[in-house]
Parts: sequence; C-alpha cells; structure tokens
Amino acid sequence: MRRSLALVLFAVVADAKPRFVALAAELESASVVARVKVAGYHAGGLTLMPLDPSNAPPRADFPDWVDRGWVPRPLPSWTGEEMLTGEWPPVGAEVLIVLDVHGAISLFARLLDGEWRFFSPYMTGSTALFDCTGASPLKGNKLASSWDGCLAARKAVTLKVRPPRTRVEPPRAATPPPRPALPEQPRYVDWSAFKALEEVAGFPCAHPTLTREGMALWSKGELRVPPEGFYAQGDLDGDGRLEAVALVRDVRADRMRLIVASRNGAGWTRRGIIDASRSWVLTVRDGRVFVAPETFLELADGPLRLVGPAAR
Repeated sequence: MRRSLALVLFAVVADAKPRFVALAAELESASVVARVKVAGYHAGGLTLMPLDPSNAPPRADFPDWVDRGWVPRPLPSWTGEEMLTGEWPPVGAEVLIVLDVHGAISLFARLLDGEWRFFSPYMTGSTALFDCTGASPLKGNKLASSWDGCLAARKAVTLKVRPPRTRVEPPRAATPPPRPALPEQPRYVDWSAFKALEEVAGFPCAHPTLTREGMALWSKGELRVPPEGFYAQGDLDGDGRLEAVALVRDVRADRMRLIVASRNGAGWTRRGIIDASRSWVLTVRDGRVFVAPETFLELADGPLRLVGPAAR
C-alpha cells in the first residue's frame, strides 16, 4: 500500500515518467554529498544529523515539483537488496545524501557490503534508470545502465558541502572575470530539442551515456532526461540570441563531439563542432559553460574555441 501511494503521488506530479539519473554528473553538480543520520521526517523534507562532513546541513527539503505539505513514510528498516526507487531511508539510518545544485534532495545511498548503493527516493511512475559510468550497475543489469540504482566504492565518492545554486569562485589564471549569470537551465531536455541539434550537426547523435533502450524511451516521451553533464543553454556570446550546447556521441564514428548552435527564428544555426573527450562533463558556472574544471567555451570573440588546460 505504501508503494502504491507513492506511485500515485509522484505519477501525478511528474507525469508518470521514469527518472533518468546520470550518477557521475549528478555527483559532480551536487551542492552536498554527505554522510548523515536520518533524525526524522516533516512536511517538505527531513531532519538530519550531520556526520561527515560535520558542516552538512541539518535539514533537507524536497525539490519544488513535490508537494511541500507531503510527509514521506520511510521504510521501517532495511531488508536486504530490495528495490529502493520511491523509498525513503528508515529513521535512525546512516546514509549518504545527495542534494542537487539547488540544495534539494536528489539521491540517497545506503552502505551495502562496503559499497554505496545509490537510489532515487522519487517514484515517478516507474523504476528509476541510472547511468552507472564510473560506478557499477546492480546485479542483473547490463553495461553501464542499471534500473533502480548503482553501486560505488566508498573511496570513489567525494564528500562535499558547498552553497546551493551556482557557486561563485574567484577567477583562476585561465578564467577572465565572470559574466552575467546564464538563465536557469531547463529541468529536462526535450527529445525535440535534441533532434534539432542532431539535424544541425549533420550526423546521427546519441546521448553520451543512454543505452538504446533509454534512447527509445526518451524518443517516445517515456523518460525524463535532465541536462546535467551533457546539455546547457544561454546567450554565450552576448548577442541576445539563445545558444545551445550539447555533448553527444557521434553514432557513425563512435566518438564524442561537442555541438554549439544559435537560435535563428524557429530554427538553429550551427556555430561549431569540437571533438570531445569522454571525460568531459558540462557544467554552468560564472556565466560560462565549462567542459572541465578549468576549461570553458568561448564564443564572444570569434569562432567557437576552448579556453583552458583541456584545450591543449
């Protein structure tokens, strides 16, 4: 009954589409990754006892698409290797909590046989689909894709606490003064937007980590794909037009490429394509789009180019 109620709640809120989680990108963009003890639940979120780092927040809230008056009903206890999508940790449990870039609850992980077992507490109509690149899929899953979660070695997960939303850092040697902040990034990337960029690129494209099954679900509107790690948008050159940046896999050549296009009326105009590294993760910071911690895209002073160590 408890899982049925969760299914009804999140199906209504999130249009009954499974959540897709690119774990590496989620952890990279997170404002908080911390070990905590769950002290209790309340309307809008839960109360925490920070363990490591000790300055982790003492409470965590739902994202804005969840009813703030809802109080989760947690598991009474862990029962082994049960399905965990849509479940909330038991009161008193020591878990890893992941808060997204806005400071809202995104993921949990429980310690299972010495590894962090990640899962999504949100039941959006179906079991969450994870990309476990850099981690391990759960038993019974193939390749890097995994239904219901991933396993990651304890040493492979970096704990951190930083202010929610975009962190403003002092300019580094390769970085000029920050530009005005880019507009809020979309919560999810529409299939139609992805196909428009594919048309501009002129070659068949795929999401960097989604499997064929995941791509098929996305194309049918049955999978929500967040932008973290592979997509960003904003006026990157200050001309008043919207630019879109996508990190994609060139299906034909089996290599990674970075596509940048500018909005042109109802369509898009290609601004440039760069061969990309499989290690690149797109992040938005200081009004720029970064492909690596100190390497960003530059459009304002001529053709598309990279500035920073990864450009060499």
